[in-house]
Amino acid sequence: MRKVFFTLAGGEIAARALQVVAIVLLTRKVGMGPIGEYGLASSISAYALMAVTQGLDTIGVRAAAQKQVDARSAAGQIMGLRLLSALLMAALTALWALGRPSDPAAHLLVILSGVYFSNALAPRWLFLAESLPRPLAVAATLSQACFLAGVLCVRGPADLHLAAWAQMGGEAITALLLWMVAGNIRPRFSGSFWRSLLLESWPITIALVMGTALYNFDIVALGLFGRRIEAGPYISSYRCFTLFGPLLAALQNAVLPRFAGLWPDGKAIRRKAEFLALGTSVVLASCSLILFLFATPVLRLLYGPAIGDSASLLRVLIWALPVQGMRALLRQALFAVRGQGADLRNVTLSFLTNAGLDLALIPRFGALGCAWSTLAAESVLLAGTWAALGARASLTPAERQER
Repeated sequence: MRKVFFTLAGGEIAARALQVVAIVLLTRKVGMGPIGEYGLASSISAYALMAVTQGLDTIGVRAAAQKQVDARSAAGQIMGLRLLSALLMAALTALWALGRPSDPAAHLLVILSGVYFSNALAPRWLFLAESLPRPLAVAATLSQACFLAGVLCVRGPADLHLAAWAQMGGEAITALLLWMVAGNIRPRFSGSFWRSLLLESWPITIALVMGTALYNFDIVALGLFGRRIEAGPYISSYRCFTLFGPLLAALQNAVLPRFAGLWPDGKAIRRKAEFLALGTSVVLASCSLILFLFATPVLRLLYGPAIGDSASLLRVLIWALPVQGMRALLRQALFAVRGQGADLRNVTLSFLTNAGLDLALIPRFGALGCAWSTLAAESVLLAGTWAALGARASLTPAERQER
């Protein structure tokens, strides 16, 4: 597991570094207005992509680790389902863009819709199921390197489409690479197999959408209450919190096959998960303490004096990091014991907590209210996940199947 984690983490960190450089360069070349259009198109394409991937990676890795399916046969079935979903989302994107002929974001979104097909064809989950992280690390880095190369060709706002083509092209190249390394897996089509997949994956898909919407709701709520000027400092502070995202993503991908492989011993899965989750939380709490103590110099180092006095936001947000680290590990264990329905309920409660506290706190505290609502939402999700894992792990396999 350590080898898988460090390989994936190295690839994610390299890819994120290249992406940050590319976005900074692109912003300087085209200005804040056009980069906003690009960000809008990217956000819409990211939500559409969730309808293509549909949480099937988690189901595929779990089923392969538990010897419920032949991994390569299932990869073909998942690829076929995702291709049909990509066609549907591309058609909807084209229809949306046709109604907005003068909207720059619509033109960019049409280009970025090619990412739907790249992700449909890339069998990333198969490499996780087979504990082969190196192709994934190479693919992640190569994709962002292509994006950076395209950004270097941009000279001004009129060339913004080149960045979109580069992003789409980078995803296409990496999808082709993974497809070839995997052995040219062919798409397969089976309605009965798809129905069983979708029945298991739909809670994960909805949870992904709601989890992504947590951050977006904070920004929308600030605008609704006339606090839009505080969105910039909040986003900047939030990025410090998400710098640890690649490490957590790599850790989640590394532990899911291990947890699933312990099936049907739910108690063993729970013990392993709690041990790793507590260790992860301690490490991240140490990082949070450092950022808490040095919030002002860290923010000014990253963003310059224009960031203003945003240290109070970071000092609250950063304590969500150890909470997030713990629940990220426990959620993978919950998926391993087929608790995706309970996970969806937990994510829904977390979202409602975030939204409710945003509406209650923003009028008085502004962006600081968003920071507190994020910390509370993460805490609610952790508590719910821990309780659900304990309940699922204590059931017999037959009882889990019934529920």
